[in-house]
Amino acid sequence: MKVIIKRTLEETLRIPGILLVIAAAIAGGVLVGKNRVYYEMPTYANYMNKCLVIQHLAVFFLLNGAILMSIVSAVGS
Repeated sequence: MKVIIKRTLEETLRIPGILLVIAAAIAGGVLVGKNRVYYEMPTYANYMNKCLVIQHLAVFFLLNGAILMSIVSAVGS
């Protein structure tokens, strides 16, 4: 198991993998930014809206990482 994890990290942390993650992050940010509509809201509603966007971005990054690691594990083995 140690060898598989080491190999996965070696494959994931290569330059094309890092560039792919950065490109996916930028694409996700653009998609989230385009779909946001700015309304004047009370302070609490504005805060909750920002928290919701951050939560969606966190889930997006976690899913991207999990999918990328599983693809690299499948291809590497």
